[in-house]
Amino acid sequence: RDPETRRRVARLLREAVCPLVLDADAIAVLAGKPEAIRGSASPVILTPHPGELALLLGTNAAAIQRDRQAAAREAAERTGAIVVLKGAGTLVARAGQPARINLTGNPGMACGGSGDVLAGLLAGLLAQGADPFQAACAAVWLHGTAGDSAALRQTQTAMKAGDIAACLPDAFRMGQIGG
Repeated sequence: RDPETRRRVARLLREAVCPLVLDADAIAVLAGKPEAIRGSASPVILTPHPGELALLLGTNAAAIQRDRQAAAREAAERTGAIVVLKGAGTLVARAGQPARINLTGNPGMACGGSGDVLAGLLAGLLAQGADPFQAACAAVWLHGTAGDSAALRQTQTAMKAGDIAACLPDAFRMGQIGG
């Protein structure tokens, strides 16, 4: 969360020629300034957990959790971005539309690196030319489905982010995405 990170994120928002996926510290450096994302040169997809979204919106995680749908919609409206609010019932929101709720996934996915798997999956779908909103919805479903497969193999307690990534081929086959 140092000044160099802040400068790099600002530059990406100004100059990127492809969709951006912002997670973790890339969101944290914009704390209290959600409107800074609105002027981005390219579509932006934010993938915060409740604490990161609270920082961005200048509130606290408890307020986000009280009404997750309202928080995701507010963030989408204020930023102009697609917002993927991670957690139980991950939400995908964009301005002017109802939030979509994902029913795949499980508590075992609250492990270090799980969000990185989601961000990488989303970036991969975008790199293939997928529509940003559809890519976000697909990535969330695939990620949750892979997490459910990993939980069956490893148990929720023992699973790691690598287990989720290893189950992504199963999720693609289940969704018949990509042939």
